[in-house]
Amino acid sequence: MKKNIVFSMCASLLFLASCDYNEDNFPGYDELAIPKDVQNVELSLADGDYKKIAGLESNIKIATDKVDPEGIDFVAALEAMGTNKYFTETAPASWYLPAYLESLYPYLSDESKVTVAFNNAEKLPEYLTDFNGISAYELTSGDYKTVWGETVSASFLSPSTISKIPALLKQAVENPADGAMRMVNYAYSETEPSIGGGGVIPNVYQKVSGMAAEGGNYVFVAPDKEGKLIPFGRLTDETKSYGYMAGTAVTVTDGLISSDVSNYVLTVTPTATGYSLQRPDEKFIYLSGTYNSFNLGALPATGGDWKFSQNADGTTSIVNVEKKKTVKLNEYNGSYSFGSYPPSSFGIYLNASMKGSDGDFTFQDIKLEGVTYAWKYDSQNNYWKAAAFAGGVNNPTESWLVSTEIDLSGATAPSLSFDAAINFLNGNNRADFIEAKISADYVDNVTAATWTTLNATWSEGKGWTFVNSGKIDLKDYVGKKVRLAFAYKSTSACAPTIEIKNISVTEPKDGYYADVYLYKEVPENEVEAASAMMFASTRAAAKYNTSAVYRYDAATSTWKEYTTPDVTVAVLQPADYAKMGATYVSKPGETLPIYLKNAYPYAQADLTVAVVYYSSSSQAISATEFIYDGATWTETAKVMPTTMLFIKANGVWNEAKVYYANTFIGDEGGCTIQDVELGGKDYVWILDAKYGWKATGYLGGNKTTESWLLIPEINLKGALTPVLRFEAGLNYLYGAKAEDYISVCVSTDYTNDVTTATWEKLEFATWPDSFTFIPMEADFSKYNDKVIRIAIKYTSDATCASTFEVKNFSLQEE
Repeated sequence: MKKNIVFSMCASLLFLASCDYNEDNFPGYDELAIPKDVQNVELSLADGDYKKIAGLESNIKIATDKVDPEGIDFVAALEAMGTNKYFTETAPASWYLPAYLESLYPYLSDESKVTVAFNNAEKLPEYLTDFNGISAYELTSGDYKTVWGETVSASFLSPSTISKIPALLKQAVENPADGAMRMVNYAYSETEPSIGGGGVIPNVYQKVSGMAAEGGNYVFVAPDKEGKLIPFGRLTDETKSYGYMAGTAVTVTDGLISSDVSNYVLTVTPTATGYSLQRPDEKFIYLSGTYNSFNLGALPATGGDWKFSQNADGTTSIVNVEKKKTVKLNEYNGSYSFGSYPPSSFGIYLNASMKGSDGDFTFQDIKLEGVTYAWKYDSQNNYWKAAAFAGGVNNPTESWLVSTEIDLSGATAPSLSFDAAINFLNGNNRADFIEAKISADYVDNVTAATWTTLNATWSEGKGWTFVNSGKIDLKDYVGKKVRLAFAYKSTSACAPTIEIKNISVTEPKDGYYADVYLYKEVPENEVEAASAMMFASTRAAAKYNTSAVYRYDAATSTWKEYTTPDVTVAVLQPADYAKMGATYVSKPGETLPIYLKNAYPYAQADLTVAVVYYSSSSQAISATEFIYDGATWTETAKVMPTTMLFIKANGVWNEAKVYYANTFIGDEGGCTIQDVELGGKDYVWILDAKYGWKATGYLGGNKTTESWLLIPEINLKGALTPVLRFEAGLNYLYGAKAEDYISVCVSTDYTNDVTTATWEKLEFATWPDSFTFIPMEADFSKYNDKVIRIAIKYTSDATCASTFEVKNFSLQEE
């Protein structure tokens, strides 16, 4: 043992000595021994990235350490950036992107560059910062009890009690800061509760489309062959603690159960892996052993967890987490009873409609360039979506969407079916970009598994119409456990968008097996609110029908409903979300003008309204200001796509400022045109959706022209080593010199007329000689601290009328 220690120490000393020897005798040796990874990366921020940036501890510390004499809360501004999905003056990208880049690319070496595309808000109204850090508060049953006391049992506010909200907030929110904001959600009724008969508001059971995240009290019913609804929860023989379940058909009127179902009310409570089901007699429903019947008793360690998933037909599947069996109403010899059956009994091995959940599918990224993800579950539209077009370009990717394990051990003739929509394939071969595959040896790595491509029917790739795959035979996989996958690829030339839903693996089976409908317990007075939110299975379902914003005033120690002299404040209500068919607003510029048109039908020009709304599925809250011009509602703050270059130096990411950047692909880039001579043509410069800005003096022959393409004004104040870069193509010179007809010029005294300004012509070593684009660049250091205009001057004459194309134009730090 001692010898080992001595040897180890000697070896260590020898290693250290050798390092010193190498460095002493071969300067730079140790530095060369450290591997370098220098890359140029393009990153386009997705919506979820802003929240990640706001949540980084290093960024929270930056915001916390900043002190502003005007009292700006930089921490709240950072939180608001994550919610609103854009940077602002009080939460600028230059402060917070370096830490995010380090978290994404810790392995990149000095001299690496990352160009980040992101949203930046300009001209943001100052009062909107009041909403930084706002959160929601939903009145609890305790709050309603505080309002009504012991004499009345009501779970809502009324005209006589709405004034109680400030007192409730004072009790609920500890040590609020001055200006703290809360969106208060509560149930409201114009009708005062009746005091007679104890004032108890009865509960009713209303049909809902899915299980609420927090559970609740429910009645589960399933239809028999005649459409009668049979309730679940009571054994056929209640003297036993096990068996199948059955019940007397219930009556439903106007979406509410109108018969007595008190014995069938189940309390659904979230567990670590699903939900527990408890009867009114406090016994839990669980599975034990291999039988298809149920057990009753205390909640066991295993077998008592259940999972809910919505089906495309409006029913809900209830699956036991451990046993993988599904609750079904089964018909046998003319009678109906509930059992819990394996997939082989009813022939449904996978049923992923994507309605209300992601179907337990996961994705694995093989390659991502220019994007942070390809596959994403869209909870608003109920499908999985793959895309790789970002930052105005197609990005090369490969990403696989993989199913949960599908057990076909009891199957006989299973088949796969799914619905898919493909767009932007642009005539390319579909199989090069998306395929459905299957594997029987997948473990946890798609690249290590053996995959077989399945023969499916796909759309032409020209629109958003979903096409069914047809029934894909899986008989070769009977007796096996398999995984399905959708392999998505994109290239720099083509990045189609794929949407997939209603994925199922089934086979025909004899017998009748029905899933359940859910009826949730709600107070009778909340039925209207519940109706408004039946479309969702969220935490807020059937709980409140009114929202209002309150602000804390430290000077008076009171909460007050928020108002501002600047604008009218409108808070989106639950009924508004119901009309939109969504639980939050992801694109306010598209959605909210429609809301405002309906909410303010008689609005006068110049009316300004700030709309407060949920902006994400996690119930983040945002506010956006709109102004009415007499015909259209328009956002006052401009959220602009922006790019910023960062360079790593001495282990730290620093902003390398981008003074101007535009691809010119379908975007004018703010450019203007001044025609000096057109030679009988209508125009010389035109924007081409594929090739950028394009100029030609040819029209049935060579024309004499002079036309200038002017780039917007650029301020190089504080610039260090700015470089102009662009790509250009040039054809039909026929031996003429490019520089005699095409000039890239710079002016420091341009006002409104190219002919009166002083222009300096830039020199380039090489010009293109065909439509093959080549990169061109020029050093702009001589223009540091100046305000400049760049222009491309095109001329033609009877001898030469070339065609010039330019794209990907930028001026930024080297």
